[in-house]
Amino acid sequence: MKSPATHLRKHHFVTALAVSGIVLLGCASKVQIQVPANFHGHVHIVCTGMTKDASAKILVDDSGAAQVNDCPLRQTDAVVTQPGAATPLNTAIMWTTTGDGLVREINFDIR
Repeated sequence: MKSPATHLRKHHFVTALAVSGIVLLGCASKVQIQVPANFHGHVHIVCTGMTKDASAKILVDDSGAAQVNDCPLRQTDAVVTQPGAATPLNTAIMWTTTGDGLVREINFDIR
């Protein structure tokens, strides 16, 4: 017979595993936009192609521009990161779309 402590540890492990999976799935569905370290200014991303995979990673160059073949098909959640920053940057992202909702451009400012 297993001791109550062993049963409790197994329960905590299963709970931690489930929570980790939920967190990973939540992050995977967001577009990751990475700006250069210490970048400040306007970011302009032109979508030259699209993907149904919402977990695309977009790398912005030193001028704040990017032409991307893997933009999300539709407006979705996005996380803006910067090397050396401990947390994602807080910025208002503006999505430019076609009349039927397809993403054409992504714009925002880093202050």
